[in-house]
Amino acid sequence: MNKALIICPLSVAIGTKYKQERPEWLKKAHLEAVLTLPPDLFAGQETGSHTCLMVWKTSVISIKETYLMNCKNDGFVVLKGKRFDKDNKWKLVKKGWLAMCWTKYLKQPTIAVQKKLTAQDCWLADAWVETDYSPIFNDPIFLKKKIEKTIRDYLAFRISMFSDINWNKE
Repeated sequence: MNKALIICPLSVAIGTKYKQERPEWLKKAHLEAVLTLPPDLFAGQETGSHTCLMVWKTSVISIKETYLMNCKNDGFVVLKGKRFDKDNKWKLVKKGWLAMCWTKYLKQPTIAVQKKLTAQDCWLADAWVETDYSPIFNDPIFLKKKIEKTIRDYLAFRISMFSDINWNKE
């Protein structure tokens, strides 16, 4: 059993690129997993591409489900073009991700799912996982600030609509 691990742009997994090739890939191999990588993974490099890691099993035709996992939040921050584990979260995040991957692809509805995919489907976890709204609604201060900002933005929009009116009608 041969495996290939490929880091590629998200456009390959979304399906905006290589539309003709995707059906052929699935005929020749099984897409075992797709992990969405952090958007700033290559910060400081010349490339600004958001990437994912695809795991292909070359000796099996794609008849099984594919494991899709969102690995975008690794705890790192970008300072002066370089990534740093500012709050020392990486060890814990890495341990959790490895546990999910090595326990036969553990599913967590807001992070990882398994899906039978076709060439026309989006091959990223974001398209299939449930959205976790709890950080928004469990933090009353955040929610209050968000509501206030939305109201201010709306009022500014409404006022700007009147600024185009010529009030000096002659």
